[in-house]
Amino acid sequence: MLESDAAGTRIVTASADHTAKLWDAKTGKLLGSLEHDGEVRSAMFSSDGTRVITTGAQSHAWIWNVKTGVLVASFGSSDEFPINVTKDATRVVTASLFGPVRIRNADAPDNVVELDGNTTPIYAAAFSAGGDRIATADIDRTMKVWNARTGKLVCSLDGHLAAVNRAVFSADDARVLTASDDNVVRLWDAQTGKLLATYEGHKSRVVNVAFSPDGGRVLTASDDHSARLWDERTGKLLASFAGRGDAVLDARFSPDGTRVVTAIGDGSIWISGAQLEHRPPDAIRGIIENRDPWTLSDGLLVPRSDRTER
Repeated sequence: MLESDAAGTRIVTASADHTAKLWDAKTGKLLGSLEHDGEVRSAMFSSDGTRVITTGAQSHAWIWNVKTGVLVASFGSSDEFPINVTKDATRVVTASLFGPVRIRNADAPDNVVELDGNTTPIYAAAFSAGGDRIATADIDRTMKVWNARTGKLVCSLDGHLAAVNRAVFSADDARVLTASDDNVVRLWDAQTGKLLATYEGHKSRVVNVAFSPDGGRVLTASDDHSARLWDERTGKLLASFAGRGDAVLDARFSPDGTRVVTAIGDGSIWISGAQLEHRPPDAIRGIIENRDPWTLSDGLLVPRSDRTER
């Protein structure tokens, strides 16, 4: 799993090699490594970029000082494990196999909000951008949206046919995207639970999903070796990014929305352009023919017959 900071200058990645690593987003240079005792499943920057929050397979979450690499705080136990953390790193949602789901204050762990009436174990959760709501994925394939301040249920998101792997709120907290083992991504109204759009086309389970910064596009990552870019409102496929022969574990936009960062199953990170060409084919024919060994035919790129090795 990977994420960039708000400025788009750094990327943090989580790995099964027991580390979270910080990278320069422009040069690819390694800036630092945060060492763990086991697999690191997720890593994210706090909203101010001064801390990194990581979660691991051994039922713990950690908060790190980015500048010094020093561990600031940790959470988790054998019977209560962290699922996610707010962007400002002030609250942690925890779950257990048979007990309640709790939201704890990072600075005062005894300050607890329990999700009212939740009786089913959850395995995934996501806070809204403002931290006022939280979406949870139950083992019965149901997503629920809760008021994170009071623990009261807001709505249920019913429709996926298999486990939900990831949920993410839009920047205004009005919509929720969910990615599932049923190979489909769905867009929901976060207040009513109404289904707004469906994104279909992946050939295997979808493991991650993200909104573009302007909210107009959706980015998905799948085990089918691809990341795909979609129109948020219509569900139309706009572009596809190949996973170089391996599963795409995560895909994120840069903060300005012009680039896509993908994490591949072979351990590599790729940065691609996300700007789509809106000019008609004839308007860019000269650019393509002069710069690349391809030509335009009926609006499609095809190899030029006079192509030579370069």
